[in-house]
Amino acid sequence: PTPPQLKKMDAVNAPLALRPGDPSKSMHLIHCLELLHAGRLSDAMAFKEEFDPRVGHFTLVPDENLPPKRRLAMTDKALATIAGKARELLGAMPTRLEEDREALA
Repeated sequence: PTPPQLKKMDAVNAPLALRPGDPSKSMHLIHCLELLHAGRLSDAMAFKEEFDPRVGHFTLVPDENLPPKRRLAMTDKALATIAGKARELLGAMPTRLEEDREALA
């Protein structure tokens, strides 16, 4: 969905969407990718479903007892996955931002 469509949707309609704003707006996606990058069964088993006020609904969250170094490694990999996909999608667009600005001016 595009940002205007997201504004009209409940989070439950597009839970894995990257949302505009700071990363806390996209915690459902980030938590899912953290789980994907857990790497160890014990780390994956440390996720639980809990209400996250930043997300606005229940979502998987890593247990606070995960060692901070492991948690940071999972978060770094999750954010790298998002950044890589964003670069891929932006690179596939037929025009660049500067061209779009000129066309809209």
